[in-house]
Amino acid sequence: MWPQKNSNKPSNVTGQATKEESTDNWNNKKESTDCSLYDSGRTDSGFISGANIVSEEITIPSPPPGDKESTSYVRLDSGVDVGLSDQFSELCIDETGRGEEKKVSEEDVRPKCIEEVPWQIYFEQDDDGDTQLHIATIQGSVEVVFNLIRMVPSPHYLDLRNDMRQTALHLAVLTSHPRIIRRLVCAGASTQSVDRNGNTALHLATAAGDYNCVRALTEPVTAMEVAAAQLRYHPSPRQPQPPELDMYNYDGLTCVHLSVMRREIPILRHLSCIGANVNARECKSGRTALHIAAEFRDAELGSLLLREFRANPQVLDYSGKTPYHLARNDHTFIMVLLSSGASYETDFSSDSEYDSDSDSELVMQGFRDLHTNGIVNATA
Repeated sequence: MWPQKNSNKPSNVTGQATKEESTDNWNNKKESTDCSLYDSGRTDSGFISGANIVSEEITIPSPPPGDKESTSYVRLDSGVDVGLSDQFSELCIDETGRGEEKKVSEEDVRPKCIEEVPWQIYFEQDDDGDTQLHIATIQGSVEVVFNLIRMVPSPHYLDLRNDMRQTALHLAVLTSHPRIIRRLVCAGASTQSVDRNGNTALHLATAAGDYNCVRALTEPVTAMEVAAAQLRYHPSPRQPQPPELDMYNYDGLTCVHLSVMRREIPILRHLSCIGANVNARECKSGRTALHIAAEFRDAELGSLLLREFRANPQVLDYSGKTPYHLARNDHTFIMVLLSSGASYETDFSSDSEYDSDSDSELVMQGFRDLHTNGIVNATA
């Protein structure tokens, strides 16, 4: 039978007994904890449990009954002085001071970057030699290109070449962006710069048959276009007849030769109207556009060159041949030549592939068929 609680026991005695019991329980728990913490059975190097350890118990008077907070604890001190002074605990970060220091830094450094060199960052060349202007042009980012053009103090930066010797103007033609081409031309970008094959932007546009790009490269620049570009400099005035019209690439071809070889009649007509030399001879064999048309046996193109563009049928190539010699087996082309004022020729150079007597006789027979009483037979 469990003993009955004595109800006549004073309340202070009951409180004292409760306090002693709680103290004993806490001491038992502490001893148990101390034993488990410093048990010699655990692996110890001797540093932790040696003479360096100082255990100091700090006891605070017990709180009134019912207070749940602990009033005693154990403080461990390794005995090692790390040299930290009491002032270390008083250190603090002054947010105001740090803000003032940052403000001074921004005032001293940042405005210089903004005013002096920000635009140069966009014209630094990468591993392929491309600037941001090259990249924006390839991607067709028209507004980005326009902004980059407004940044530069000189058109020199518009003519930077990448590792392929291409300027932004070359890339604008290759990606067919007439608006970008036109803004670069108005800003003073060089239309005579050549790539690694000696091609100007006009060579590339002609070879691609891109009539819009050809016009963007060659049409006169107006004052209104220059004003719209909002440049930081005054571009040099563009010549009435662009000098690149008759420039040769490394294959010895002008834009007229390329337009004839690719039969780009609208481009050929445009080039002729702005002053390109239709009778220019290419550098390898000395052929004119009419020689090339004769080799292709293209009577329609030959007629166009002779009648509209006033090509000269008497020009000799480097082997001494006229277009008449090259087209001697094509009766239609010869008829076109003779009707346009070409002379009747039978003398071929000795090193010609047409040097044999049989070939000469065949040619003469063909010529006789094309003539009736000295008049060209238009129906032949």
